[in-house]
Amino acid sequence: MAVQTRSGSLIGWHADAFRHPGSHSQPRENKSRPASRRNAYLRVPGCLRVADFVIVVALGFVAARSQRGYAGPIALVDWLEVAFGGILLANYFALSGSYGAETMRHVGGQIARATLGWIIVILTLVALTYGLHTDSNLTRYWMLLWFLVTLPALLVVRVAIALAIDRWYQRGQLAYRVAIVGNGPESFQLQRRLRALDSRDVDVVGLFHVEQWPGTASGTIEELCELANAKLLDEIVISLPWQSARDINSTIGKLSALPIDLKLYSGAPEIVLRNMKSALDAPTLVVQRQPLTGWNASLKRIEDIVFASLLLIAFSPLFLLIAAIIKVDSPGPVLFRQDRFGFLNNNLRIYKFRTMRHDPFPDPRVPQATRDDARVTRFGAFLRRTSLDELPQLLNVLRGTMSLIGPRPHAAAHNKKYARLIDGYLGRHRMKPGITGWAQVHGHRGETDTIDKMRLRLEHDLSYIENWSLMLDLQILMKTIPVVILGRNAY
Repeated sequence: MAVQTRSGSLIGWHADAFRHPGSHSQPRENKSRPASRRNAYLRVPGCLRVADFVIVVALGFVAARSQRGYAGPIALVDWLEVAFGGILLANYFALSGSYGAETMRHVGGQIARATLGWIIVILTLVALTYGLHTDSNLTRYWMLLWFLVTLPALLVVRVAIALAIDRWYQRGQLAYRVAIVGNGPESFQLQRRLRALDSRDVDVVGLFHVEQWPGTASGTIEELCELANAKLLDEIVISLPWQSARDINSTIGKLSALPIDLKLYSGAPEIVLRNMKSALDAPTLVVQRQPLTGWNASLKRIEDIVFASLLLIAFSPLFLLIAAIIKVDSPGPVLFRQDRFGFLNNNLRIYKFRTMRHDPFPDPRVPQATRDDARVTRFGAFLRRTSLDELPQLLNVLRGTMSLIGPRPHAAAHNKKYARLIDGYLGRHRMKPGITGWAQVHGHRGETDTIDKMRLRLEHDLSYIENWSLMLDLQILMKTIPVVILGRNAY
């Protein structure tokens, strides 16, 4: 089965994945689809903020050193003034919309915004300097020189970015890649409508059916998931009859683990649902949004590497002590390895300090630990209560298979069980699993002996995914400390 583009040609970058044995379908063109630049495009605003700050601060010190008669080390007040100028400019650009993805495409608008913003920042700094009578070694000529050398640098960076983005756009590399799931006339109508749009804005990958219809579909739901997991899609639109609630819920359940925008096409006239517009210029309801887009994904990875490295260094003596006590307490290996499901519902092998008696033939059902569980060793009970058994997972964090904070990974047997019992359960796999998380700091840790307990954990996990921020992660880290000390629900 081959996925077809607007022109009828196969998707060059993933066509082979859809050819079944014996298929005689051939591409009408050998021309492959242009590589997408959307991920780079979404990271540009964050990178530009950093570049603005570095340019302003670096050239501020260059201007200070170039000033005639200035000698000796730069005074603290001058350091603060230059740094404040960089912060002020970045915030002004953010408030004026200069970092908007669409704004960055237009050279003229970027030049005007950058020039006006830098003038406002310089005038603000001049007013503060003379209004507060700061004890600075710098003169007013330094301000003028700073302005003159910094403005061209800001403009050159913006013109280069605008030209690059416009080139990507003209080549169709920024097109919003959309797949449609449906099996009725509304689906075909939506497909025709989207394909009528500018191909540089929207690229319709194909129409995927819940149940395969020979000769009419681009592929199955399973093949669609392969595309999404390979990061070859930006949005999936479900276009099923609203009266088919069972089909809609089933389809959402199958797609909920994908880290992608998932929307529901209303099929209603736009005059009725004007506030339901999406990037597709079609009335849709948002089912889930892609987490950690653009700069946020890089920011969370940096957070993981920094904190995991610091914690490993700080706890390295404790690692050795725990390992020695485990060996004395009971026979068996120090570390316990277990396969669980992680990001994108893929297999993940996690590491923990062993807290139970070693069993060479473990129960494949992986029964959860209960209060006064006979399998837990004396020292293991302490490790579980204080969550110290989780420390080896810092190695998973550094490898990139886990995050410091995120939904806790469940044992494979438990994962399959609750995926059948709870709609949308797999949605917790849209983000890397974590050592601690929003659910854990709210008391939803340990045994989940009822479905309601798992639903509460799921609600907190999904809330965290939808509302992630660096400040939220820091808040969870701080709340984890008293949770670990109290040791509630962990046995």
